[in-house]
Amino acid sequence: MNLLKYSFALLLGAILLPTAAHSHSEACCPEDAVRCLALPGVSVTLLPGADSKAVEEKLLPPGGEKYRVSSRLWTRTAMTPEVHPRQPFILTYSFVPDGTPIEPVFPGESSDPSNLYQRMNQIFPGGEEQWKSIIREALTSWSRHAPITFIEAPDDGAPLPASPGVPGVRGDIRIAMHRINEPGSIDYLSYAYYPNDGEIVLDYITAPELYTPEDGFMLMTELFVHEQGHGLGLNHVDPLNGTKIMEAFIGIGRYFPQEDDIRGVKFAYGDRYRPNQTPQDAAPIGPVPLLGPTGTDTPRTIPSAAIFQPGEDDWYEFHLPEPGLLDLRVVPIGTTYPEGAEFGEVSNLDARSVHNLGFELTGPPPGNLSVTVQEAPAGQPDALEGLELEAGGPYRVRVFTTTGTNATQRYELEIGYRQAPGRPALWLFY
Repeated sequence: MNLLKYSFALLLGAILLPTAAHSHSEACCPEDAVRCLALPGVSVTLLPGADSKAVEEKLLPPGGEKYRVSSRLWTRTAMTPEVHPRQPFILTYSFVPDGTPIEPVFPGESSDPSNLYQRMNQIFPGGEEQWKSIIREALTSWSRHAPITFIEAPDDGAPLPASPGVPGVRGDIRIAMHRINEPGSIDYLSYAYYPNDGEIVLDYITAPELYTPEDGFMLMTELFVHEQGHGLGLNHVDPLNGTKIMEAFIGIGRYFPQEDDIRGVKFAYGDRYRPNQTPQDAAPIGPVPLLGPTGTDTPRTIPSAAIFQPGEDDWYEFHLPEPGLLDLRVVPIGTTYPEGAEFGEVSNLDARSVHNLGFELTGPPPGNLSVTVQEAPAGQPDALEGLELEAGGPYRVRVFTTTGTNATQRYELEIGYRQAPGRPALWLFY
């Protein structure tokens, strides 16, 4: 197989010296952390003891350069034949049966078929359901932040990786295992392909490294979350300070996507409220709570939404159960943290002030309400308080930005209403 025919990520292990970590980070990762190398078309993760320089020399073609930004996003899947930018789609995944042919990729890799079930059932006392549930949770964790629905599929055992996903037959992401390491070597832990391929191949020899119940199966969880990040087209980020799942190290206790990872997958695919870019596709807010003494102190919150550039508006829709005074806030969310491309320049990013947000509230006939609010500076909430509205709807909220950059701004939308003054009190007679 031509190494560069496919784009994938490979897991190995290396003892990491402080100088290696500091070459592109201000913080040093633990020496027992699993390291991931970024090469053209492949991301390689190293187990403790592997020679990372030797791996680079073996796999990096003459004159090749490390990549910085991935353009490899999903454009088609088994159940979404055409994936449109920042629109919902379905990714299927499957566990290949033992005996599935696997085409070798690396020098010394076995040509043996998959033995995933036999080996994992041997390692995990809880059997198939135990190790599958860890993988399921790791893969699908990305769906909390993007409009991606993960569905488990059967697998017919077609050769890997030459067999794309087919509805009801096999997944887009296919999980397999055989011996990746050369005889006598324990460098590799696994490799995983980039879109539009989705295979993840574990190494038979080093698989016992994944059984760590004492820490909640941290390495296995991070491995699959990290590799699925690559499987969604995300690249490594710096600095190596243990705050992001897509740093070039795994196994240091992050488990699931962190702030920068979430911003990255949203930028690639949109937020989980898509498609809501037109009034007709407005996302339903759901019941609007009554605030105050006869209601609750907690407004309804639409969490972790995101907007990216002017003209890419987000629309939401609600009905008011009774006449009342509406309270509505759009709150930018984010922290300030150091961030940059792997081996590139690192600078502080204020993720709360990427865009200057505003919102417009519109109502139905006969009033044809239209109110626009954009008064606060970037990074601060915009609010509408005590606006008297009639019962019914639909009322629609359009969140927008006037900032020219194309980057992720996360925000929350908070909504509730209070009873209008003079509204008759409810009397109960016995």
